Amino acid sequence: MRELQRIWTAPKTLLVLLLLAVLNLAVFAGFCRTESGHYAEEAQQRSEQTETYLTSGYQQYLSYITAQSQAQSILGALGKQSSFITRNREQTIADFKALGELTLQSGEENGIRTLLRFTLTDYLMLLAPLLLVMELITAQRSACGAMLRCTKKGRCQLMLWRMLALFSVSAVSVLLLWGGNLMYSSVFFGDPVLDRPLQSIMEFQQCRFALTVGEWFAAMGICKLFAVFCIALIFWLVLSVCQPILSVLVLLLTVGGQWLCYMLIVPAVSFNYPKFCNLFALLDADLFFTDYCNLNWFSYPFGMFESCVIACAILLILISVSCIVCIAMLHPFVVGGRVQYYGEKLRAWCSVRFGCHSLFWNEGKKLLIAQRGLLILVITAALGYSLWQDLMFYTATDYQMLIIYEQYEGEVTDEKLTKIADRIERLENNVQQYKISVQHAIDIGLSDFAVAEAQSKLAQAENELHRYQDVQAALLDVRHYTEDTGYDAWWIRQNAYIHLFSESAGVRRCGMLLLLCLVFLFSGIGAYENQYGANPLLRSTKRGRWGRNRSKLLWIVGLSSIAALALYGIHALRIADSVGFAFMEAPMHSITILRDLPFSISLRSFILLFMAARMLAAVLFALAVAWIGSRCRNTQNALLICLMIFLLPAALCETGIGILRPADWICWLGLYQ
Repeated sequence: MRELQRIWTAPKTLLVLLLLAVLNLAVFAGFCRTESGHYAEEAQQRSEQTETYLTSGYQQYLSYITAQSQAQSILGALGKQSSFITRNREQTIADFKALGELTLQSGEENGIRTLLRFTLTDYLMLLAPLLLVMELITAQRSACGAMLRCTKKGRCQLMLWRMLALFSVSAVSVLLLWGGNLMYSSVFFGDPVLDRPLQSIMEFQQCRFALTVGEWFAAMGICKLFAVFCIALIFWLVLSVCQPILSVLVLLLTVGGQWLCYMLIVPAVSFNYPKFCNLFALLDADLFFTDYCNLNWFSYPFGMFESCVIACAILLILISVSCIVCIAMLHPFVVGGRVQYYGEKLRAWCSVRFGCHSLFWNEGKKLLIAQRGLLILVITAALGYSLWQDLMFYTATDYQMLIIYEQYEGEVTDEKLTKIADRIERLENNVQQYKISVQHAIDIGLSDFAVAEAQSKLAQAENELHRYQDVQAALLDVRHYTEDTGYDAWWIRQNAYIHLFSESAGVRRCGMLLLLCLVFLFSGIGAYENQYGANPLLRSTKRGRWGRNRSKLLWIVGLSSIAALALYGIHALRIADSVGFAFMEAPMHSITILRDLPFSISLRSFILLFMAARMLAAVLFALAVAWIGSRCRNTQNALLICLMIFLLPAALCETGIGILRPADWICWLGLYQ
C-alpha cells in the first residue's frame, strides 16, 4: 500500500499526467478546428444523407443484409459450400435480426466522427505507464531495490502493488485523455445525445451490438485501458529480463510486429487472425464497432471482438504471471548475454573502422544515440507525414472568376482599366435590355414559363455585372494604393498567400509539433553531463569549454533549422498542392495583409525571407530550451521543466484561454504575434 501511495504522491507522476492531458487536449482542439472547416463545406449534403439514413436507410440496410444472406443460403444449397460459410450466414442473420427494433434518433455526429479519426490519443495514453515502467526498472536495479528484495514483502507482494500502481496510472491516463476528448468534442461540436442507439450514427451502420452512444464511449475506454496495461507489462517484462540489445529485438518482434499486422493486414483476407487478435486492435477498438466480420475458428464463426478480447485476456494473464515469476521470484533472471556480447564486439569494430572521433561527431552521438534524439526525429517525421495527409485547403471554384482572372490578373495598367470599363458599360446596356424584355413579357401576358425564363436571363446579367464591378473596384483600389504609397502592387489571386501568412488551425498543428520536437530534442543536451557529474571535469579542459559548446551550438542550429523548414514546408507545400501560388514574381504588397510592411520585394523573395525568419525563431527557441535544460541536474527534470515553461502555456492557449496569448510560443514560432 505504501508503494502505491509513494507512486501517486510523487510530483513527477502527477506532472506527467497533467502535461499529457494538456498536450492531448491542445492537439485535439486544433484537430477539431481543422475538421470543422471540412464539415462546414459538406454540411448540406451530410444533413440530407443523415435524414434519409434515419428515416429509412438503416431499415433498408437490415433488410438487404437478411435478404442477401437468405439468397446465398438458397444458392448454397444447390452447390457445395463449406460448413463455415453456411454457419456464418446464419450467424449474420441472427446478429442483425435483433437490431430491427431499434429506434434511431438524430443528434450531433461531427464530434464522434472526429474522435474516430483522431488516433494520436491512443499512443499518448501509453506514455505515462511506460515512463512509470522505466522508473520501476531503475528502482529494481538500484541498491535500494536489492535491499528490498532481502525482505519477505519486497518480492511478490511488492510486485503486486507495483502492478496495481501501473494499472491505476493506465486507468487515469485513459480517463484523462479519452475522457478529455469526449468532453471537448461535446463542447465544441454539441451534445452527441449519449442515450440514443449507436446505430443512429451512419459510421456505425454495420455495428451488431445494441449499444447506446454512452455505452460505446465506456466500452472504448475499457478496451483502451486493458490494451495500454498489457503493452506496459510487456515492456516491463522484456526490459527487466533481457539485455539491452535483445530487449530491442524482442520488442520489435512482439510490439512492433503486432502494430505492423494491425496496420497492414486487410480484414478481407482469409488469414486475418493477427489483425484482430491484436493489442493494437484493442487499443484502437474502432474497427469492432464500425465493421462486421466473423473469424473462422475450426469451421465455426466467432465475432472479431470476442476473439480479440479472449486472445488479449490470455496474453494479459500470461504476461502478468511471467512478470511475477521472472521479476519478483527468480530475480536476477537475465537472458541475452551472448547477443549483448556480440553486439558490443560489432559496435567496437564499427567504431574502429568507420567511427568519426571528432568532438563534433561525439556530441552528435550523445545527442542522437545516448539521448535518443534520432528516435525523436523519426517520430517527428512520422507525425509530419500524418500532417501532410490531414492538411487540406479548399477554395470554391468560380469558373466565371477564373476567366476574369485570366484577362485582368497581373499588373494594373490603363489598358486593363479601359477594357473593363467598356465591358461594364456593355453589361449595363444588356441589363437594361433584359429589364425591358421582362416588362414586355409581363405586359403582353406571356406564359409564366416565358416570364421566368426572361427573369432568369436578367438575373444572370445582373450577377455578371456585379462581378465585373467588384473586379473594377479591386483594380482601382490597387491603382490608388500604388499612387498613394509609392509601392508597386498587382491584382492577383490571394487565397494561397492568405493561407500561408495567416494563422490557422493547420499551421498551429505544425507549430505544436515543432515545439514538441525542439523541447524533447534539446532539453537534455546540457543536462546530460550534469546527470553524471561530468560537467566540471569537461570544463577544466580547453576543448571542453569552447569546442564542446561550439559543437553543441552547431547541432542545435542545424537540427532546429531542418525541423522548422520541414514542418512549415509541409504546410506551404500542401497549400501549393491544393490551391497553388499565382504570380510569385508579383510585388509583395499585392497581398492585402502585407501592405503595412515598410519595404517592397517580390512574393517569392518574401516567402523565402518568411521561412528563413521562422527557422531563425526555431533556432532561438531551441537555444532557450537548451540553456534552461543545462541548469537542471538530470535530463528528466530538464524535460519536465521545459514542458511546463513552453508547452503548458501554448497548450492552454490552444484550448481557448486567451489571457495566455503572450506566452503562446506556437505563435512566436510561426511569427504571428
